[in-house]
Amino acid sequence: MIKEECVRFHTIFSFVVLLVVMVHLYYNFAAIKQYLKVKREGVHILQSESLAAIIVILLICIGTSYNTPPLAQVMKLGESMKAS
Repeated sequence: MIKEECVRFHTIFSFVVLLVVMVHLYYNFAAIKQYLKVKREGVHILQSESLAAIIVILLICIGTSYNTPPLAQVMKLGESMKAS
């Protein structure tokens, strides 16, 4: 019974997170666009927070693609939970 509960929780929370992200983007689109906008003064293209977020996302995508640790261990844990 635990496995089915975990799958249900995972599905529901994934949906909730997706919904929250969509609402966040809707209400904060102007601020997000401003973060990514090139400054007219030419001081910087991206703010440090935006650059850090992009780097983290890229590292996670690349690490997942190449199955590198610790992302590989997380995927193995998920597979072992599915098998149980």
